[in-house]
Amino acid sequence: MLTQTVLNILSTIGPTLCVIFCSILPVLETKIGIPLGIDQAVFGKNSLSLFSSFLIAFVSSSIMCILLVTFFHFLFNRKRKPAKSLSKFQNLLKKPITKLSKMKKAKKIFMCVLFVFLPVPFSGIYGGAILCSLVKLNFFESVLSLIIGNFLSCTVEALACLALKPYISLCLNILIITITLTLLYQTISFIFEKTSKLPHKNTK
Repeated sequence: MLTQTVLNILSTIGPTLCVIFCSILPVLETKIGIPLGIDQAVFGKNSLSLFSSFLIAFVSSSIMCILLVTFFHFLFNRKRKPAKSLSKFQNLLKKPITKLSKMKKAKKIFMCVLFVFLPVPFSGIYGGAILCSLVKLNFFESVLSLIIGNFLSCTVEALACLALKPYISLCLNILIITITLTLLYQTISFIFEKTSKLPHKNTK
């Protein structure tokens, strides 16, 4: 029942807007946007061609790259400390950031491209925009790194969709379930972490 309701909503919105929305949202990004756009089980005859879905996903996420770089460069260049969630991300990447900061600029750009391209935790255009800001790449270098990494990622995702086209609905469901479980795990971990820091009441 819930699944059918979601499918009806997606069908009403249309494949183009769905691809755009997914491609600019964190976590989902183009890895959900591209296969969703070509899924005939969702959109039927209105589903996009693989090239159209790829192009829409890449262009919309690339525009988002520019906005993210602008935002995070402004945020990290301010004198006040960043939000706790960003500080946690910064501490998580403390060692690689220290190593990256000592590299030459060309190597920094190359590593940031790889970070956006490779499916590692916190990667993608959002994590990449933060990383570029932390290793002190300028605006143009950051945007260039994100767009190149994003293009490579979209290309691999499109090729995977081409190879797995008969099973695209199954692959999409697996991706959504994996993302949901990951978010659930992160949420539970965050709650337990916050709970453990609360002062315990004396039972005596």
